[in-house]
Parts: sequence; structure tokens; C-alpha cells
Amino acid sequence: MTIGDSVKKTAIIWHREDSPPKSDHLVLLWNSFEQINERSISVPRFIEDHDIEIRRRLLAGIRDVKLACVDGKSVAQHLSIDEHTSYWWLTLFALKRWTGSSNIPLACKVIAAHMIFQQHNISHVELQCDSDKDRVLLARCFSSFIQPEAQHRFRGAIARGVFFLTFITGILRAFGSLVKYCINARSVLSVTDRASESRDLIFVDFLAGIDNEMMQAGHFVSTYWGELPSLVSEHDSLSTEWLHVFPKNIDAKEISSANRNLELLNQHNPNSHSMLLFKPNVSVIGSSIQTYFRLAQQYLRFKGAARITSTSDDVKSIWPLFEHEWRESLIGSTAIRHALLHHSIDQFVMRMPKTSTVVYLMENQPWESAFVQSFRKHQTGRLIGVAHSTVRFWDIRYFQDEREHSDDGLERIPYPDLVVTNAQEAFEMLRENVAVAEKVFLGEALRYGYLNHFSNETKKLSTEKRILILGDFLPTANDVLMRLVGDALVQAKEQFVLDIRQHPVCSFSEQQLGEFVSRVTTDSLQDLLTKADAIITTSSSSSAVESIMLGIPTIIVVDPLSLNYSPFRKTTRGTFVTTATELAVALDGLPSHSVRTAADYFCLDDQYPRWKGLIRSN
Repeated sequence: MTIGDSVKKTAIIWHREDSPPKSDHLVLLWNSFEQINERSISVPRFIEDHDIEIRRRLLAGIRDVKLACVDGKSVAQHLSIDEHTSYWWLTLFALKRWTGSSNIPLACKVIAAHMIFQQHNISHVELQCDSDKDRVLLARCFSSFIQPEAQHRFRGAIARGVFFLTFITGILRAFGSLVKYCINARSVLSVTDRASESRDLIFVDFLAGIDNEMMQAGHFVSTYWGELPSLVSEHDSLSTEWLHVFPKNIDAKEISSANRNLELLNQHNPNSHSMLLFKPNVSVIGSSIQTYFRLAQQYLRFKGAARITSTSDDVKSIWPLFEHEWRESLIGSTAIRHALLHHSIDQFVMRMPKTSTVVYLMENQPWESAFVQSFRKHQTGRLIGVAHSTVRFWDIRYFQDEREHSDDGLERIPYPDLVVTNAQEAFEMLRENVAVAEKVFLGEALRYGYLNHFSNETKKLSTEKRILILGDFLPTANDVLMRLVGDALVQAKEQFVLDIRQHPVCSFSEQQLGEFVSRVTTDSLQDLLTKADAIITTSSSSSAVESIMLGIPTIIVVDPLSLNYSPFRKTTRGTFVTTATELAVALDGLPSHSVRTAADYFCLDDQYPRWKGLIRSN
């Protein structure tokens, strides 16, 4: 049936692990790629088939919240810190995180479901969920399609009590976080006033990317920049500094260790290296507390988010998924941490040397929003953001509603003057947003430059092919990965030898490994890639990039609970599977000879003419 049908219908959202029974109603399979019959629709597959429209509606919804009018002002205006800065851009909702705690994949499913309801003239929805928590959440997302339950006579009073209890708890947590931060930051260096100085170039990256052994020997080697430090050093006339973001929670011992290593590096290096992390002084602490209470005041004004009304049905449907992030951003520990971050960076940028060009790693992190806004406020130089890894369709940190760039004042998105990508496909993807098309630049892939030295080889696969399984950083993705591997090996006709390497930040559980527990290895990834005949990994794993670029047959498992975050989605560079049967077919179809030829994806050139041109243009 289509929209034009006059008969209203019922749909069932099947959010359960078992298979749905036969039904005359339309069944939306929430967590499965398999379409069991003509009356069922796979929501994950629908998202992949309607990806552009769903992403567009999600990005438009985020902008709608920013512009929502409350008491005559937009949300972004209510969250102003000063006339140049809005805290809106530091909220978790605006940052569009895609970590394990993010509900962005679920928001895409909700939008997809609404599209399906419209296509099939659905007027009523039944929820079938294993978890009461999931059922309650989805009932709020689809409230206009679900018969409301009878309300408790004291429900309003209970809701008000919960609201104010949450408010007080948030404040207590925030100030506990503030005290903890100040104690642990005692080893951090204070900001010095160098506004009278000048620099040609300042680079900003993450401390975690520096080779510690090389740093202690006085050499700066970073996985993020590849050969760039050498290219910069060729220009003796350029005054250069390097700032390194401390990527972890503040820890006094780790900060002291990092300071010692940077001192050693500076003794043997002509360029200055320091952390973009500063001891909060009285001014910063006072301003941060003031900002926090202003945020808390706006939270009360908004009644959490009840007064943030939008004409967008998408916003009304997905907002329950982000209420926790919103509350945490305005009254929780995140609120005080981000307030401290903003005021610390604002003071630093005001006191830093006048800089012609700042080049920074672009990931839409909180510090970036604070830095860009403060730089526009205090400096007049050029900002260059570097998309140092891959740009993926569903990593919406790199994408915006194009109207964000023409909004006025505090509502305009903080954005660099130039965005450097490292692959033609990423370059074209970002340029699809006409508002930033002229700001996108294709440069050589700095962190993947070593691939240009890869020599082709033909490897004859052994009788029993050696398969390397690479784990994910999300436990749910590992659940899907190992379940499909176990089922596929039963269905496959051939025999395989398995090696399993866990992700550094997420180990497999014994339950996930099952009979394969003895196949876990701690060998280096480089050694394992050399021996492997094929790779099985997840769509969000960065290891798939390296294996595909090295010419190793790579099978990518797509998690139906998430999104396909692979940069190679909808290409033939990898083999994508969504079911155990598809994985078994892919394993049986592995060639007897693997011709290892680096894939043509990244922009690679040992002479780095594009980056040299950028440096010279400074």
C-alpha cells in the first residue's frame, strides 16, 4: 500500500532476538538485515537504501533544535557565553558523537521507521521488545502512533519531583568533578602571556600519537603527521610550534610524565612542544562556575527540554534519545568540564603568539569548538582542519546541514577556513555540501604515507587458509562479529585456521569467544597482517582500512545495532556481510592466490607537493 491508500494500518516494531510470528501486519525488523517475508522490512537495510535522505533529516533536526525559539530567543542564543561564543557548540548533542553511548544509530532507525509509516499509511504501532527499558524509550519516540497508557493520578507531581532531584544531583556531580579536576591539574603548567610574540605556524594534535621512545631521544615522530615535521623543518624561516591535546581524563601522574617527555623533546628539537592543557587559575575557575550556573538557569528555563519546541516531526521523535546527553551537557559533570575547557582555551588563545596559520586535527571534539570560537574572537590568522583518518558517510561529525554555514552570529557553526582530506572520495563527499565546497582541499595522506612503499607480492594461500579476526572497540559489535563467525564456520565448506586479535580498549569476553578462546593472540598487528590470508572485522574498525590498502582480502561484518561506518561502504574494495550465510559464502569464495596490491584510495606521493604548497602559502 502507498500513501494514497485511505485504509489505515498497524505496524509491529520487532525489537527482539527471536524471530517474529507470521502476521498480517507490517513487521519492522529493528535489529536484523534479514527480510523474512513480503510483510517484513529490515530497518537496518532500509537505512542503507535511503541513507542520503535519513542523514539529511537527522542533520536538519539538529539545526532545528539550535534555532528553536524560547522566550523570543533561539536555544543557541540562550546558551551564549559572550557575544562571540555560544555553549551550544559544546553540547554533546551538537558534537554528534558516534561512541558506544551515542544514540545516533537509533535516531536513524526512528527516522527510517517514520518514513516507512508514511509510505505504508501506518496509523498505529505495536512494540515488541525484550527489554522494558527499550519499550518505554521507543514508546516515547512513537507516541503519536501508540495508544497512551492510563496516567497515574500523581504522575505530574512525581515527574516534577524527579526533575528537581535530577537537577540537584547534576549540580552535586558537577562540583565534585570540578574539585577532582583542580586537584589532578596541579601538575599542569600555567598559561604564560606571549601575545607580543608571533608565529607562522602552530600545529595541534593528540599527545597519544607521539612515539614515546623517540620523544625521549629528542625526536618528534607522530602517527598523525607522518613526514610533515620533516617538511616543515625544511623551511628554516618559518617559526613553528606544536601543541598536543591530552586525550585522557586528567591524571596527575600521567601529566607529570608527559611534561618530562616534552622537556626532553624540547632540549633536542628546534620547535617548541607543549600540551594544550593548562592549570585553571582563579579567573578561569570563577568564569567557569559563572558559566555553569548560567547553563543551569537555562536548563530550568527550558524545563529540561520541554519548552524546546520544533515544527519538525523528526525532532519530536528522536529527542527522547538525547535527553540524557542534553541534561549532562547543561547541569552534569560534562557541563562544568566543558565550561572549564572553554575558559582555559579562551585565556590561552588570548595570550598565545599572534599566529598566521593554525593546523589542527579535525574530529569535532569539544576542544575544537572552544578553540575555533576563541581563535575567531582573539586572532586574525587562518585555521586549517585536517581530516587525518578516513571520512565516513555515517560519521556525521564531518557533516552539517548546509544552512549552518549561513546562519547568523552565534548560530553560525564554528568552522575552519580550509579542510584538508586525504582521499579523492572524501574530498568529493565533503564538497557535496555546497556551503563549504570551496573550503575543501585534497592533500597527501600523512598518516598512511608508508603505504606508498608497499611492494606487490603474490601470496599462495595454504590448504587451510589463515583468517585473522580483528575485534571492535564496541562490545555490541563484538557480539555480532563472533556470533556470525561461529555460525558461518559451521556452514562453510572449507576449513580455516583462526587468529583472533582483540581491540586494545575492548577485550572479548569468554562468552563471546566460546570455543575460540584458545585462538586469541597478542602478536603485533603488523606480524598478523603479514601471515593472514584474509581478514574478518567490523565496519567501524580502522584496521579494515589498513588490510584493504595492503591488498588483503577483507570481509567486513555490518552490525545491525549500529551503522555501516566503513569508508568503503557501497564499494567493491571489501566484502560486506550481514548474516552468517553471507559470511560463509564469502569465506568459501576466497581465492587460492592473493595478489597483494595496495588499493587506490588515499592520495599518496613521497614528494608531498600538495602539503608543501600549503606550507609555502603561509
